[in-house]
Amino acid sequence: MFDPGKILDHTRQRLIENISKEGHQDGMDGILICFDKTNNKVTYSAGHNNPVLINKNGLNILPADKMPIGKSDKTQTFSTHEIQFEKDDMLFLPTDGYSDQFGGTGLKPAGKKFKRSNLNQLFADISKNSVKDQQTKLENILSDWKGEFEQVDDITIVGIKL
Repeated sequence: MFDPGKILDHTRQRLIENISKEGHQDGMDGILICFDKTNNKVTYSAGHNNPVLINKNGLNILPADKMPIGKSDKTQTFSTHEIQFEKDDMLFLPTDGYSDQFGGTGLKPAGKKFKRSNLNQLFADISKNSVKDQQTKLENILSDWKGEFEQVDDITIVGIKL
């Protein structure tokens, strides 16, 4: 069996050994998942970014460790979590780029962040759509939100229909 928490611990150690020089706190956020299709289980470990599961019970914001994968003041081991899933549940794995994007053209005042709570609600709203329609909706809403504002960060969302 693969343990995502132990893999992130190892990755953190390798990053510290190879890129964290002169006391700099270099690292990244991330989510690592492992599928057990036989038992309808997902194990995962997450640094900063919370995975989101949409199932028959609605919106489930899954836990993440509040530390980066890399050098930081926090040194505890990464947690490994396990979730059960059913066919057609949706699992979203976002970076912080979408929720941190400034925009809101037409709002007073404009230039606010999209926010994680709005992104999570958007996941719930689109989760029953086809994966292609979800992608289109996410792209269109981001474009409308961003307006003339410059993109401030990388934006990645992995959506998996389980």
